[in-house]
Amino acid sequence: MLTETKKDPEIKKDWSDYTPKMLRSKRHRVLQVKRKATDHQSEDDKQNLKRKLMEEEAQRNKEYHIARMERKAEIHKYKIENIRLQNAKLQLEIELLKKQL
Repeated sequence: MLTETKKDPEIKKDWSDYTPKMLRSKRHRVLQVKRKATDHQSEDDKQNLKRKLMEEEAQRNKEYHIARMERKAEIHKYKIENIRLQNAKLQLEIELLKKQL
């Protein structure tokens, strides 16, 4: 079984010295190199996807905390307003009691 090499078409390589196991391992090596390149690329894709998901989660958390703080501020505002109204009511009741005496 003779094949040409890429360097010089005139030079022939005799594959009869190689055992089938050696030939298989060479093919597997080529497949492994391709797989490693693909795995490396998929690792980059996974890392980019993970980074993107983490950024989205951080953005959601930030929006959640902002909305939560706004709700707390609004509730606080209503509580303060309620206390002011109660104080005004008590002041009016005190004035009425003073007038009755």
